[in-house]
Amino acid sequence: MRARLRPYMMLVFAVPALLLGGLYAILGWQTVGSGGDTTVFYPAVMLYNHTAEALSTAILLVAGTLVGLWVPQALGRRPRAGLNGAAVALALTGSALACWGTLPSVFTPYIHLSRATLGEHVYQLGVRYAAKNNSVVSNYVYCECDSSGLACQCHDLPAAGEPAQAPAQLLADPSGTLTIQVGSQTVYQFKP
Repeated sequence: MRARLRPYMMLVFAVPALLLGGLYAILGWQTVGSGGDTTVFYPAVMLYNHTAEALSTAILLVAGTLVGLWVPQALGRRPRAGLNGAAVALALTGSALACWGTLPSVFTPYIHLSRATLGEHVYQLGVRYAAKNNSVVSNYVYCECDSSGLACQCHDLPAAGEPAQAPAQLLADPSGTLTIQVGSQTVYQFKP
């Protein structure tokens, strides 16, 4: 079995690099960090936020290694140099997609802060950072999710003001209000 796979070993690494690069390009486009009112699959947002940079680096290393293995084959005109060249092209494409998909994580990162349940909905609170006019601007973002917490509609909360440096909590009141609290201080209170 191993002897049969050996000629295709570069493809074994290149195809997952391409697929994962494409996945992260899509996830980068669908993240909360893109701004405005967006509908997201929240577990995918969390997966992207915690793994995008590391995975794009790993894909880049795989692509670089495959290039390093392929160049001597191509210069020596060895058999399978064409097939391995195609594998290198796939890995480089996956690397480009992964790096492109990581850009929202770098330039407009979203950080999850807290979660609260109110009635039949789950609410997620986070902070999004972005560069604006030579400074860094941050906004609270809240996401109203279905009862499972998976599909969410996310909105900016500019009325809540600039997020504090201390960790914030989202608290649900039985009266139907949500409160953003930093330490013991109430920062913002609203009805969803």
